[in-house]
Amino acid sequence: MTFGFDITDDGAVGYHLAFYSMDGVYSADTWHESLEDAYATAEAAFGIRREEWGRPRTINASEIPSR
Repeated sequence: MTFGFDITDDGAVGYHLAFYSMDGVYSADTWHESLEDAYATAEAAFGIRREEWGRPRTINASEIPSR
């Protein structure tokens, strides 16, 4: 199974590290007070190094899947 990963700001005071299966069946996220915390969690949990990420983006409410 292939997974995707994103770090997005929450539009307020924090960041979300989102991970999801490419088939849309599984998804989850974690909230972080700082961008550096999100990067550290991505590296610790998934082995994704800081230099592998692009810039975080702000998501719109319409982009959040309903649960």
